[in-house]
Amino acid sequence: MKTILLSVSSVFLLALGQILWKIGTNHAGSEITMSNLLPSFLKLITNVWFVLGCIVSLASSVLWFAALSTGPLNEIFPFYGLSFVFVFILSWLMLKEKISPLTLGGMLVISIGVFIGVLMIAKGGVPKP
Repeated sequence: MKTILLSVSSVFLLALGQILWKIGTNHAGSEITMSNLLPSFLKLITNVWFVLGCIVSLASSVLWFAALSTGPLNEIFPFYGLSFVFVFILSWLMLKEKISPLTLGGMLVISIGVFIGVLMIAKGGVPKP
């Protein structure tokens, strides 16, 4: 149970970090290209949303390392699929992004796959060959 909690928390923070980075890049004011990379990077590292995204992403990594230390990778890594679901939900809630029927269908397929994976893990782990 500890491994599952660490994994899901890590993946949620990973998704939240991506949302915060998106907010930060939106506040940078212009599209980041190779020709304006340095000025854009300087704007980003002084943007509170971007810095907060870095901190949240670092916390995600720490929790992921902790999860990796508690169980087999083949049982932990399927939780990474939740990142797609969390980004989907958070981008809708925080960024007010539109949801197309195709995207919603894809999220349902991913959610079903992750749910099945979680059930397999809960019932004794991934089958050994």
